[in-house]
Amino acid sequence: MEAHRLSREERLRLRRDFDRVFSSGKSVSNDYLRAVYVENGLDHPRFAVVVKKKIGKAVFRNRIKRLIREVYRLNKERFPNVDVVFVVRDNMKDMKGIKYEDMKRIVLSLVEKMG
Repeated sequence: MEAHRLSREERLRLRRDFDRVFSSGKSVSNDYLRAVYVENGLDHPRFAVVVKKKIGKAVFRNRIKRLIREVYRLNKERFPNVDVVFVVRDNMKDMKGIKYEDMKRIVLSLVEKMG
């Protein structure tokens, strides 16, 4: 069960890490998400989720973040060893009833583009 745990080391937390990703990272996107990523030199990926307030109320924004974290947690072996920031795009506000399977399809399509 330990393999499915989401550890503290798998999250981007420091401002300098965010700055490095946004300043020198590559970007892939689809209609709902943009993923900015950069090689991290570690043996595991790290990630963060950014959701603007204009996407919706806090309950919806938090649901989006929970779903993306769950997709990562259950599919972390598919992620390359990069630091990635998922930025939720404006089109996501139309997805109020989004389910896990829909989010999984959206996130993993970006992961495939990352290579």
